[in-house]
Amino acid sequence: FQPSAELQGFYIQDATGDGDATTSDGIFVHTGTTDNTVSAGDSVRVTGYAREQFGQTTLNGSNANNSAVTAANIVDCGDGSVIAVDVTMPFASTIFPERYEGMLVRFPQPLYVTEHFQLGRFGQVVLSADGRLAQPTNIVAPGAPAQAQAAANSLNRIVLDDASQAQNTDPIVFARGGQPLSAGNTLRGGDSAEAHEL
Repeated sequence: FQPSAELQGFYIQDATGDGDATTSDGIFVHTGTTDNTVSAGDSVRVTGYAREQFGQTTLNGSNANNSAVTAANIVDCGDGSVIAVDVTMPFASTIFPERYEGMLVRFPQPLYVTEHFQLGRFGQVVLSADGRLAQPTNIVAPGAPAQAQAAANSLNRIVLDDASQAQNTDPIVFARGGQPLSAGNTLRGGDSAEAHEL
């Protein structure tokens, strides 16, 4: 995710971990506009300042109190690998996914396209387990039942993003069979996705 048009960084994960299943062993490393700093499978040592940026914890080269965000210091240490952690939905709570932030994960259960409104503009698809999520008032009465259903829906969804910061990209990468979106290869609500590492 290093190119300027993408997330301008990469994810690292401690191959050993801290032994605490409730905390993440991964983090996003901000590289700025420097492309191709590392390759997948590299073992690295990174120093920098941890900060919350765009809803995720990141390592940056600038002090957390400094508004400028520069690249973290990265040293190549050879090759390495991590094993994907199996994750299933629905989640136990809204903060439950935090334990997997920045980590290599795998969804062994079938996931379904539940929303694709942002697909064309932002390259995002909402996936859910156990079929497509319905609008709460389409299946339960308004009021407390609908509020409970909305809360349950929020625990059973994840956004799949194309990692690009560009808008209205061409081609759009998410369609059927791992091929780009086209008039002949669409993506529809209810389509299922096979288990892959994310």
